[in-house]
Amino acid sequence: WDPSGQMLSYSEGGTLVQSFWYDAFGRRVRAYSVARGSSTFYLYGSGEGSHPVAEYTYPNWQNNVLIGGAVVATVDASGNVRYLAADMLGTTRQTELNLASASDATRFFPYGEEQHSVSAEYLWTGQMRDANGLDHFAMRTYAPALGRWLTPDPAGLGAVDPNDPQTWNRYCYTSNLPVSASDPEGLDMVAAGRTGKTCTWDGIPTDCGSGNMFGSEVCDGGCSELGSGYVGAFGGSFSLVPGVNGPTFVNNLNGAEVSQSAADEEGFGWVLDGLADPGGVDFGPPDSGGCAQVPSGTSSLDCGALKQGLAAANKALTKPKCGTFYGGQGGPALAATEYRFVRLNDEIGAETIDATHVFINSSGPFMNYTAMGGSAGPFGRNWTPALFRGFILLHELGHQLSPITGFQADAGSLGLNESQSRMVLSRCF
Repeated sequence: WDPSGQMLSYSEGGTLVQSFWYDAFGRRVRAYSVARGSSTFYLYGSGEGSHPVAEYTYPNWQNNVLIGGAVVATVDASGNVRYLAADMLGTTRQTELNLASASDATRFFPYGEEQHSVSAEYLWTGQMRDANGLDHFAMRTYAPALGRWLTPDPAGLGAVDPNDPQTWNRYCYTSNLPVSASDPEGLDMVAAGRTGKTCTWDGIPTDCGSGNMFGSEVCDGGCSELGSGYVGAFGGSFSLVPGVNGPTFVNNLNGAEVSQSAADEEGFGWVLDGLADPGGVDFGPPDSGGCAQVPSGTSSLDCGALKQGLAAANKALTKPKCGTFYGGQGGPALAATEYRFVRLNDEIGAETIDATHVFINSSGPFMNYTAMGGSAGPFGRNWTPALFRGFILLHELGHQLSPITGFQADAGSLGLNESQSRMVLSRCF
């Protein structure tokens, strides 16, 4: 291994089998096979993608077709095209040669061991599987037979959450949730079908559907109304488009509109909560009716934003990890809270006064945050205004329920504030 945790060579029984070389970005640029007596060289595009756009093993080239950072097809020296059909985790389930002959479906055990293999280099979650049976991710090497990384999380103790025992094992893969999450780079888990990166689909800032994007890369151009925006739980391809009554999903196969219940079953119904239109105004604008949780005289604008944030927060609390973090008391505590809009320091989102009273900064990010398509927001996430409001309320809820969450006063400590915010992020978003 090198000092950064990348594998330099692999031996069996004391005999060298393979050697590897990397560039300054940690990307593999050469692999030498002792058995073949030759090397494969990997070439990358101008972006910081984790997969190569071309591979050369004397005397033949192989070109890789990438969409959103994922290898979707390979083209050999004879011009044969092998298409890779992936599931919601980005795992190759079937290959098709020249749109003429399809392979048998490949099957994997939950942690990536093959039950039935196909002829493809990019397999489990779309990563490169070496001849030694190990998966080469951008930043770490993974052993499917063990269900664990072979090196610890590069973030060190920064990856450990004292309140989440799953993070104590720095070799653990996706908090032991391999069928519902992936780790595209070996750095951080993302939910199946999501990437944590954004793309503007017909003017709507939203999460990209590819399961293995890399770095700060965002969806490429050509986001059309029927582009591949989301991968459903059952492998279908869907896109988010503006509708008469707000944003809606369509099935890319036939262009049919997808109902909310169907979107929920496919696993992406959550996206419809708090989206923003091209003008930055939330679809189905925040309800400006009276609020039961604010003093009389609160403006309809403030009231509407609060209702939107509460809706997003309550939605997040339905996730098991999020609800458990607040000891099952999150919903009742939100409902029992009185919120007051006051002018605080512009950088402050909100401030908890006690278990049932929270001040929201009327001139701060709770009211003023604007989503920028393609640009990461606070904490490196791509937020919509509604989701960011929900996040702020959940952070304050951590203080309100501090005997359960372990939150400490963080108004004067940027580091503590960020650490406690990431506790909320890792469980609720």
